[in-house]
Amino acid sequence: MPAASAAMLLLVAALVLVSLLPQFGAWHAAAAAIWERVPIVWLYVLANGALFVLTVLVTTLNAALIHCALRCHAGE
Repeated sequence: MPAASAAMLLLVAALVLVSLLPQFGAWHAAAAAIWERVPIVWLYVLANGALFVLTVLVTTLNAALIHCALRCHAGE
């Protein structure tokens, strides 16, 4: 569970960083092809949907890990 949670958390961080690419001068040229082909609204809608799903999964995995740890400490 911790490895899956960490992997999804890194994916969330990567999505946030990719969304900031057009803000940086050197990366603007690399991201230009993406921004010109797809309307910007759909990119934000898809990115927010992916962030929501990944955040829910990370939170669920962390809650499951805490639950298992509490059961171990209770002697179960």
